[in-house]
Amino acid sequence: MASIADRIRQFLRSPKGQQLVNRAQAEMRKPENKRRLSQLSNRAQQEMRKPENQRRLSQLAARLRGRK
Repeated sequence: MASIADRIRQFLRSPKGQQLVNRAQAEMRKPENKRRLSQLSNRAQQEMRKPENQRRLSQLAARLRGRK
């Protein structure tokens, strides 16, 4: 069975996937969407600076490393 990453790549190469990529690119050219994405990114970065979230992220990373 193909990995999830392989399935995503396959979808993105399909006509339907290309249509979705083109639509997403068109949406990201809009200034309002660029601003909203920037705000979301800033908010996520601020959240990850909090000690409790850094601890949770470290725990998650350790669990993921153990799966390999």
